[in-house]
Amino acid sequence: MELSDVQAERPMQFTTSVRISSTQSQHSGVLQTISNEYPRIVGCLQILVGVLHIGFGTFLAIVTRHLETFTIYSGLPFFGGIIFIVSGSLSIAAYKRRNSCLVQSSLWMHIVGTVTAAGVILANSADIHILKNQGFEAILLPVLFSVP
Repeated sequence: MELSDVQAERPMQFTTSVRISSTQSQHSGVLQTISNEYPRIVGCLQILVGVLHIGFGTFLAIVTRHLETFTIYSGLPFFGGIIFIVSGSLSIAAYKRRNSCLVQSSLWMHIVGTVTAAGVILANSADIHILKNQGFEAILLPVLFSVP
């Protein structure tokens, strides 16, 4: 029996081996770290959004002080900013303590923050529409670009 006969009788077998490179394991470690840090990251971003919300609300109140806007009279930019700051603080506290009450409170505050953000968007849209019909460009542009 020759060597070629032996090769003809045996079926060819392919073997594959999977090697996980060190970069793949590093990427999975980074993804695991990000998923563990997610509540803290979201909490910090919500606090930042709350501070920006209050800052832009203050700017809007100063610029439109002589116009009647529903957004400013209702206080939505300020209450919305406070809600975002509280929601972000609860997210960070729930991350640190892992208490079920804190987690549920954080989730409820996320929902309240989402509803508040939708209300602010609708109020700003209504204000823009109403002020546009009143010709606010003629009133607002000199206020924005006036040199004291």
